[in-house]
Amino acid sequence: MANHRSDVPPSTPASSRAGVCHCGSAESSAEPLGLQELRARLDLLERENAELRRHRTDTEFSRARYQALFEGAPVGYLTLRSGGFVEQANATALGLLGCSPGAATGQPLDRFLMDGEGERLHAHLRRVAGSGERVSCELAFRGAGGQAVPVRLDSIRVSV
Repeated sequence: MANHRSDVPPSTPASSRAGVCHCGSAESSAEPLGLQELRARLDLLERENAELRRHRTDTEFSRARYQALFEGAPVGYLTLRSGGFVEQANATALGLLGCSPGAATGQPLDRFLMDGEGERLHAHLRRVAGSGERVSCELAFRGAGGQAVPVRLDSIRVSV
């Protein structure tokens, strides 16, 4: 006996006789709406991701430029945490403080002042904390040899 169905007329499409779905090339059939939507979303995400990568590169470049300006400045720059603890100091500030790189980080700034200057520093820091304006004072830091180094301290509170 032959292996065919005699109850299905030969004019019936092959897909009906075989019990399979219609198949065709991508050009000849439209994608299902869900797949089109997913591809559109993927395209949008890829464009957004490229834009985010560009912004990140720009931000990293800008940060590196400002870091170089901070480090190479001819004036001393310090960033302080609350309570007057040194968070960051550039090379010029480290020279004024008589410190090697990293030695000032985490230290209270008043540690580097001449005796009797601590209260003036803390009064200055209180004024800075209570104002959005630049605040200035003059202090005497202890130089590398123990001599007084007069310093004008200009400060502004920065919130990050």
